[in-house]
Amino acid sequence: MNKNLLQNGGFDTGEFDPWEVHVFEGKASVVQHNRSAQAQVLPGVNNGVVLLNRFNAQSGAFTVQIEASAPEAKYHQDPPNIDTHAILFFIISGYAKDGKPVQYDIGSWWLKPAQKSFKYSGVMLDGVVEAQVQVSFSSDPLRVKGPLYIDNVSYTLDPPEHVRETRWSQ
Repeated sequence: MNKNLLQNGGFDTGEFDPWEVHVFEGKASVVQHNRSAQAQVLPGVNNGVVLLNRFNAQSGAFTVQIEASAPEAKYHQDPPNIDTHAILFFIISGYAKDGKPVQYDIGSWWLKPAQKSFKYSGVMLDGVVEAQVQVSFSSDPLRVKGPLYIDNVSYTLDPPEHVRETRWSQ
């Protein structure tokens, strides 16, 4: 099995460290949920919450996996809407030796009550020596999203033969 390059992706320490947490409004904490330590996020009415984890990495194929859920969300009629449905945004960044950004991969996943594993596969460009996984949760203006949870966040390198034509999946 590939090694997770991201530290404390399971929040097993009971704290966020080395995650950088930006709570503009709302709350973020590590709690026991579904029999494991998980990050719990309560987005604010006007602002969301951002979690960042930066680590040593290299160029090549990679996979980011995140387990996430919104167990208390009060769902409205589809199609999903950012104000009425829980959503997780992610940015995977690659940085050169001089600290300058080399690339950004961006995406989003709609969250459901049951915990689900989301996967993103990509290729980090040549010259990357550090990567950063950013997980963001949008505001909750109607107070219908409830607490959102993430767990088992991982960034693993893929063998060259596993580079996929489809770069991401949900």
